[in-house]
Amino acid sequence: MWSGMETYDVVARWPESVHDSRIFQNSRALELIKNRTFQGICVADGSYAQTQFIYTPHSNPITNAQKRYNYAHIRTRNMDERVIGLLKSRFRCLSRKLGTATTTSSNIIVACVILHNICIKYKIDLHFDQDESQFQPQTFHAEVFVDGGNGFNIRNSFINRHF
Repeated sequence: MWSGMETYDVVARWPESVHDSRIFQNSRALELIKNRTFQGICVADGSYAQTQFIYTPHSNPITNAQKRYNYAHIRTRNMDERVIGLLKSRFRCLSRKLGTATTTSSNIIVACVILHNICIKYKIDLHFDQDESQFQPQTFHAEVFVDGGNGFNIRNSFINRHF
């Protein structure tokens, strides 16, 4: 879960072969959103199911509202890519397989995220050779998985209200 460039939730207890959506389904972030402790929604790529809490891109935008939604969706998701890129730039060990036991790797990842948040909070610039051009919004085409059609209706209702 991101706010600005800070990370508020990290789940690092599974090996890399686990899909992001499974990790998110078992995260504290989703629990906080479902319980309305945290107000908001999650913006995810098309590999996630569209639900009342998770918003995915429209796979075939036709109307101007759907196109505006996808544009806003892409721009919002771009923050994820920027944070991940910054983390990997600051902590090079995150750019490759750690080669340690899962528990040790989890601890390393969490430590890097904590140090990253300290850098953000205290405005410590650990700017390495990060190329900002790699973080420009990009269009993508992904299949959107919906939960029995209900996700499609949820997204369309959201688009109609906001775009």
